Amino acid sequence: MTTPHAVIITNPHAGGGRARNIAVKAQSALASAGVNVTLHLPASREQLQVISRQACAEQPAVVLACGGDGTVPQTALTALTALTALTALTTLTALTALTALTALTALTALTALT
Repeated sequence: MTTPHAVIITNPHAGGGRARNIAVKAQSALASAGVNVTLHLPASREQLQVISRQACAEQPAVVLACGGDGTVPQTALTALTALTALTALTTLTALTALTALTALTALTALTALT
């Protein structure tokens, strides 16, 4: 079985910097669970669009969007267009991390069946 890959895209300034902290915690939690995680911190809306397209083109098991009014909708639109699973993180608690990991595990299992 291959190692699942997750991509996290976050606006490092959203929520006064809280989005960056949340993304780093999610990255750590997923990596601890054996997931290969790539974290992107786009510096502009244009860079966000490019990173979103590139991330979805890689066909990761899931793309996690962490940010605000720009990051989440842009990433969601790109993920929908590419038929990529998307999770939006607004706050990270143990339950949120567990939910993201459970969704990733379920998606990996479904992919293996197809």
